[in-house]
Amino acid sequence: MFAAHLRDGLRASLARRFHSLSRELTESTGVESVLDQLILESRLILSDLGQAWELEKSPFHRLPSEVFVLCFTDLSFRDRVIASHVSRRWCSISLAHPAVWGYVNLQPPFRAPDALLDMALNRTGTCPVILLHCRGPAPGIIGERSLMAHMHHIEQLSFSSGPSPEILHRPAPLLYHLNIRSGHMDVRADFLGGQPGQLELLYMSSVSVPETCPGFYTVTFLSLKGPSTEAYAATFTQLFTLFPALQSLGFLTMKREFAHFLPRGPAPTSLTEIVLETADMGYDTTEHYALWGADKLTEVELDQRDPPTERMPLLLAGATEISIGRRTSIGWTTSVSGVGRCFISKTRAGRCSLSLTA
Repeated sequence: MFAAHLRDGLRASLARRFHSLSRELTESTGVESVLDQLILESRLILSDLGQAWELEKSPFHRLPSEVFVLCFTDLSFRDRVIASHVSRRWCSISLAHPAVWGYVNLQPPFRAPDALLDMALNRTGTCPVILLHCRGPAPGIIGERSLMAHMHHIEQLSFSSGPSPEILHRPAPLLYHLNIRSGHMDVRADFLGGQPGQLELLYMSSVSVPETCPGFYTVTFLSLKGPSTEAYAATFTQLFTLFPALQSLGFLTMKREFAHFLPRGPAPTSLTEIVLETADMGYDTTEHYALWGADKLTEVELDQRDPPTERMPLLLAGATEISIGRRTSIGWTTSVSGVGRCFISKTRAGRCSLSLTA
């Protein structure tokens, strides 16, 4: 039971507060407002007292903040947002430790992605950030401003479609992985601030490139869709000059009519892997394979409709054993495999897929 003297003390305290707030009131509606205010204040005070007691008595709440940080960082982005609203302590911990917000994945879609992105980036301080599935062509005014303000400490960035060009022309000295899944980008010379940084992995959809671009100089892995128009294709002739450190190059959905715009060489001496894919009839991608240094390429994937009959000897050079088979389980399929340097298989309803490994 609540002791009588404690009840009397609480009553006296509330009475003083009530009289102070209602001294000049003359209508009952005003008194009801004062009572509502007192009730709200009392609940807040009691809630604070209850949480303070839990912090003092509960072993769970006596855990160091660093333990909660480790737990928070293991949650999905959505669950981290929810956890930061569970209690005042959890909120204060999430606000005090930028590493909690260093990984932001906006997939699946959120109801207010721009506001959440702004909230998360503003909590990261200078902590390195990985940001995935950012929507385009622009994240919205709030999201775009946040990205532009924080590009200097983003390490990995992916967009579902082409972002606002201004975002990718901000300096990004820590960015090493950039992925733009769809949409066309007209890249300028001041890409990523116009200075070489740490960019190594670059995946882009449709793109046109400038004559010079220092931001490309450090890229070692490049994957692009083949140009879709002659204007875009014409910018590809100096691709090897733009990417002097390439180790792996992939061209997807290549078109035969623009094949002559691809660089003829010499390829960077560092290039050892290529992936070339086309659905056009009569397009033999092994021409590029031969021009780009077949003698030093160690991993090659060529996907085309027609078999490379003219350059078959080049493809099989270096193989120590060759076997040829033919089967009909899924339509006529011819396979040629070589032990040592190459593997070639004709599959998928007449398409010819070639994979070479050292």
